[in-house]
Amino acid sequence: MKRLFLVLLVLAAALVPAGVVAAAPTSDLVLSANPTRLALRQCTSAFVKLGVTNQSTTARYVDIGITPAAGLRTSPRVSSYVPASSTVYLDVEVYVGETTADGTHRVRFEALGTTSRLIVPVDVSAPATARCIPRSAQTVTTTSEQLENAAVLALDGRSASIWHTHFSPAPRSHLPQSITVGLGGAYDVSELSYLPRQDGGLNGTITTWTVFASTDGTTFAQVATGTWAGDATRKAATFSAPGARYVRLLATVGVADYASASEIVFYGRPAAG
Repeated sequence: MKRLFLVLLVLAAALVPAGVVAAAPTSDLVLSANPTRLALRQCTSAFVKLGVTNQSTTARYVDIGITPAAGLRTSPRVSSYVPASSTVYLDVEVYVGETTADGTHRVRFEALGTTSRLIVPVDVSAPATARCIPRSAQTVTTTSEQLENAAVLALDGRSASIWHTHFSPAPRSHLPQSITVGLGGAYDVSELSYLPRQDGGLNGTITTWTVFASTDGTTFAQVATGTWAGDATRKAATFSAPGARYVRLLATVGVADYASASEIVFYGRPAAG
């Protein structure tokens, strides 16, 4: 019997043409992404809605390994129960680091233990005059913060965490309130990017604001003022603040009379001299 089995193996191998590698078995899991491609600036993030389709007639628990290119950050793995002949959707946040080079980077998704793979390209670019001011050297102070929603959380590159003005225990902090960022050096600042909280709530979303800049942390000059919509979309304030070492965002009106921020990012270039 063993001799017959070996003969069959030899005959099967002979039927495969030279130089051809037999294909791996096809997985019954199919991965998809929306969007299929991201375009981001340094120090910002976006979500990929990862679709996991189970084409088999058996429900299964699926682990998805995630491998970002250098300069990108994601969770290392997501998991989900996927019913038979069904699709589940998983949100995966992709963050671009402050020193990530311009160009196309990739995030690789893999259904562990299967042959299912998916690549999502991430296009990163920014003009030389509007690069992300490095957040790793920044410091932050505020006129008001909730203990579990400290001001430093507006600089951590994670949309799930937020700075929020004090609301409990009473008395709460009414507006106006401000948050001030020490840039860690002198920069010609041209833009403030503001991402409101992304948890489905709107309390604290800043709608009327003023931006001040300072070269010494003591004397501040107004460089911009305006309004934003009271929704969760990313917003921006553009201005010119040459040689600034500190930038202050003053919230004068916000949803429910609070101020909050998921992320605050500054763009510009190092000051000359």
